[in-house]
Amino acid sequence: CKDSGLYNKKYTSTDADLIFAKVCPKGQRRIIFHDFENALKLVAEKLGKDVGEVEDQIMTSGGGPVLKGTEADAVRFHDDKSTYTGAHVGK
Repeated sequence: CKDSGLYNKKYTSTDADLIFAKVCPKGQRRIIFHDFENALKLVAEKLGKDVGEVEDQIMTSGGGPVLKGTEADAVRFHDDKSTYTGAHVGK
């Protein structure tokens, strides 16, 4: 939902969690395609849109998840092997 831009003031991540819990079989953490279709209907109802509009928005979002991570800063004593001392010299 986040990657496809569905979240707004009417539809939040809490709503997405509640819808997932509603369509997911008890004790499971994954849903099948039929459950996904039911979830889309509930999302469309919550947003006040047609199911086709929600499907289009998901399909035009560009595919898979958008992965965002942090990149560590360079640390001289860790990255520069010429500064190693003691037992770690030469490794």
